[in-house]
Amino acid sequence: MKIDGRGANPTNRSSRENQIRENANDREQPLRRLDADACIQAKHEQNCAFPFSRMPQFWDYLSKQVDNDVVKSPKMVYDEIVKGNDQLAEWFRERDDRGLSVNANEDVWQCVTKISDYVVRKYKDRKSRKFLAGADMFVIAHAMAMGKDGVVVSPEGMRRQNALVKIPALCLDLKVEQINIFQMLNRMNWRP
Repeated sequence: MKIDGRGANPTNRSSRENQIRENANDREQPLRRLDADACIQAKHEQNCAFPFSRMPQFWDYLSKQVDNDVVKSPKMVYDEIVKGNDQLAEWFRERDDRGLSVNANEDVWQCVTKISDYVVRKYKDRKSRKFLAGADMFVIAHAMAMGKDGVVVSPEGMRRQNALVKIPALCLDLKVEQINIFQMLNRMNWRP
């Protein structure tokens, strides 16, 4: 039996997770999986589009999308963000049981295995170690487990850098759709 980092059995899906998976074919919009950097960059007061103080309507809209099971975030992303002591950390804490702290189920763990095997083969140990220890792999794995209904939301660009394992390059190689937060909002027809 596989155990995740908190001692939970990932093969036990909650009834809510099962319902989301069963309803995926009826879904009008894909299920988006947020990368930590997408939220971290969005909330900054300087040089960003959606600081809490000036764009509360963005955060209200995002919260509604979380409640509607359109936007989710893996537990690893949640853990990374709530280490902070800011408004974003508090915003995530208030929504942990609503979809911003989703545990990996059996399908996600299978995708984690595929991704980690691929990363180690392609990038070798030195380059893959940091990536495999972080949350990015889980963002991709959660989206990959949803098939065509899973989308990664990350601000990372398509520049291929030799030194790092990057989300866009992996998503392209593994055929998982990746968009940034602005593309997500455009596809969801959000208007402030």
